[in-house]
Amino acid sequence: YSAAALLAILFALPFAWRVLIHREHGHWENPIPAFYFAYLELFLGNGCLGIGVMMLLALTLERYVSVCHPGHARPILGSPIRAVTLIPIITIILYIPVVFRSYVKTCMLTPENYLIYQRTENTAYISHPVYSIYKVGLEIVYKVVPVVLLAALNLRILIVYR
Repeated sequence: YSAAALLAILFALPFAWRVLIHREHGHWENPIPAFYFAYLELFLGNGCLGIGVMMLLALTLERYVSVCHPGHARPILGSPIRAVTLIPIITIILYIPVVFRSYVKTCMLTPENYLIYQRTENTAYISHPVYSIYKVGLEIVYKVVPVVLLAALNLRILIVYR
């Protein structure tokens, strides 16, 4: 959980640096940062946030079982190693479609023959109905459901402690 949160912060730093300091709008002189910002920035940042959310949910679920149902205090998700392994794998797989939402286009600026790399939104991809359903599904799975479950489970734990 902590590693995912720290990685999310680490991946957010280049984004903040690009947007707030340099006022970048999606074009670079070097292909390496262009590739990172076009393909990996959202994928890595959101993936790590999703992993952190699911790890927190798994920890809360285990705490709920041990506090509210002490006679049944066995791991719901199986062994802790399995949960810690499966959560990142499944989350990364679910976030793979985010990689394809933009691409790098090479542009030659004349008269100097100056080469730049520009991030371009893949409008056909992001406007497709399946991608819209995918985005809504991600929002539900990684934002709405965890908030509701965390609130309900923690409330139940608080009631048992009182």
